[in-house]
Amino acid sequence: MTVVKQGNRISIRCFGGFDVMVNGHPVIWRRSKAEELFAFLLTRHDTFVAKEIIIENLWSGYEITKSLPLLQTAVCKIRNIFLMCKSEVRLIYANNRYGIFLSDTDCDYLKLESMVNDFQDGYPQSFEALEKACETLQCGLFDGRGFLWSESCTEYLHRKLSLMLCKIADHYHAQNDVLLEIEACKQLSRFSPIDDEAQLRYISVLRARGRKDTINRHGDWLRKTLQEEYGCGLPDVVEKALQERSE
Repeated sequence: MTVVKQGNRISIRCFGGFDVMVNGHPVIWRRSKAEELFAFLLTRHDTFVAKEIIIENLWSGYEITKSLPLLQTAVCKIRNIFLMCKSEVRLIYANNRYGIFLSDTDCDYLKLESMVNDFQDGYPQSFEALEKACETLQCGLFDGRGFLWSESCTEYLHRKLSLMLCKIADHYHAQNDVLLEIEACKQLSRFSPIDDEAQLRYISVLRARGRKDTINRHGDWLRKTLQEEYGCGLPDVVEKALQERSE
């Protein structure tokens, strides 16, 4: 078991896997549920989560008499790992609830969450950061770990980022900045390939600018993406829009 020493720099990568690093060295969890509990509380950082909610998400189907000892064991493992680093990583128990509280920690999830929460409507300088955030989310939150509960976190961030892209596209439309409006709509369409409204909006803005070749290329990409990644074809409404706008 890795024990974190006082003053060590902690970095946490949640997208494209899950790695907790101390001075460039990975934390070895030994027990997978300790790792999962840390991840679960990390996504709910700076708040307390009831034991019943934790058990429901991490030990679903277990009887309470069996799940409570497992939870307590995972808690002990986390506390032992960060025993010498209580100022940076605190696992606190109060009123039958647990919470992770972090400080001076480099974490991609916290950065993305902060960017989403701090976003200002129609602020064009946010577009580059938003593109990077979309790319980060597409790497997969805790990818490969099989944390079923993380799907709701991914869906929440996806909805927020999609809304932000829409607002940025609206901003550029109002400013009559055609190129950046197209770029924002393109990013939205590729970020949400199964969102019909996103596809229709991108096709519409391309049609308005006479981008027939781009519409055709986008249609080819969209058909391939939906088939390979989602196992489905184009919705009729999108297929119709593509055909109408490429005549």
